[in-house]
Amino acid sequence: MDQIASSQLGKRILGGGGKELLQANIPGAVTTSLFTLAGGGGIPAALTTGLLDMGLSYGGAKLAGKRFPGAMQTVTRDLPGGGVQKTRAYQPSTEQQIVMGAGTVAAPLLVASIFPTAQIASENPRLLQQLTSEPVVMDQTAALEQQVIQRQMINKLGAQALSPGTNFQMAGIESTLTRGMQAPPGLDPYGLMG
Repeated sequence: MDQIASSQLGKRILGGGGKELLQANIPGAVTTSLFTLAGGGGIPAALTTGLLDMGLSYGGAKLAGKRFPGAMQTVTRDLPGGGVQKTRAYQPSTEQQIVMGAGTVAAPLLVASIFPTAQIASENPRLLQQLTSEPVVMDQTAALEQQVIQRQMINKLGAQALSPGTNFQMAGIESTLTRGMQAPPGLDPYGLMG
């Protein structure tokens, strides 16, 4: 581990408060991973969310640190024995903290577009059932009857023969389907159904 930290890449990543930024981003990445997993995203989506959160938060904080750098501060702690412990710690700037929070919020949103199962799992269970159920053939009889009644009202209660199951008007067309049926005289003034 020390070899990695002392390498050129390690110095670029961990230098200038990079180590502290990584440590500050770990809780957010773990939390977003767990929320993705608990939300039904699955292990690949949860790992992707955590890694993306670390990348966005850390990378954004490093970029923001070029313009708005944090500062090394001395932190003092009172020890239980009565002594004082002083340590130097990197304190991210406000802008870096905002970028880290934005990375934590953006990671699950980006992963939801990459892994549709996480997006589907977050939907309403009734909607999922409706999307996955077999299509239902709806009976249109009630709608057709309402339209026939409306047409009769418009025509001053004058009914017209319709093709069965449709609104196709059979006025003037010979039909063998309704032969032998008795229709009330008010519904069949022209005798088309008889």
